Amino acid sequence: MGLDLRQGFDLSHDPVFGDFTSDVGFMKSIELVLRLTLDGLLYGGLPCASFGFLSSPTHERSAMEPWGNLKFPFVWVGNVCATRFAVLVCLAVVRGCSWMLEQPGKTALLFLPPIKLLLQPALRPRMVRWWMGMMGGWSLKPQLGLGNVSGT
Repeated sequence: MGLDLRQGFDLSHDPVFGDFTSDVGFMKSIELVLRLTLDGLLYGGLPCASFGFLSSPTHERSAMEPWGNLKFPFVWVGNVCATRFAVLVCLAVVRGCSWMLEQPGKTALLFLPPIKLLLQPALRPRMVRWWMGMMGGWSLKPQLGLGNVSGT
């Protein structure tokens, strides 16, 4: 069985409709999720700099301050993207689709309330970890996958 990619969504491909932080971009992403077929896959990656360990002195995210230091635009953008991705996940699950989210292994994303929602048992969450270098990446850093994708 081959991988059938229907539609990508990224700011670098379309600065208007691909901007997930704009209302137009978010509506476009909802449209794309509504086009997923049963057993389709919603796959996402949020801005690593907004949640990663290396930028933690700047973003200041923690269990006590999950929204981080909002003085920095990249923190606000990360919050918006994570919240909107959580909405898309709920929509995809209702439609009978699977979802997957990729982040660096040491991420503060799991503190964010909308992402905590995705960890509820009703959404069948699973976590998997791997080394980026194992997938042909240039770095040996650990990665985290969160989603409800079945291993069978």
